[in-house]
Amino acid sequence: MSFEKEEPEIQPSVIESASTVNDDWDVAEERRLIRKVDFYVLPLLLIAFFFLCLDRSNISNALTDHFKTDLGITTAQATLGNQLQQAGIIIFELPAIWASQLRLRVDTIIRVDPQGQSE
Repeated sequence: MSFEKEEPEIQPSVIESASTVNDDWDVAEERRLIRKVDFYVLPLLLIAFFFLCLDRSNISNALTDHFKTDLGITTAQATLGNQLQQAGIIIFELPAIWASQLRLRVDTIIRVDPQGQSE
């Protein structure tokens, strides 16, 4: 009885199809694409992340600045509200991601998703 693992034999056609490289790209086109992503997509992601962090820090600052006594709520109620907000973001964000993969129009997703998160 041997404990050595046998390597499966790989068909040559599998190796050829896996190593096929698209030679249509040149270095200049790739640099333009990377520059476009850097200048258009990354700032949008940074702005979205900034607002997410701003929202979380606003809740924390409000709780330390007598927010609960002003509204007459307990710590448990404030925590529950924060958890419900995060749950709403998660519940409505996943269908938005799936909808974008189904090739739905982005303007429809952008209009519907924040409405669901604000409910």
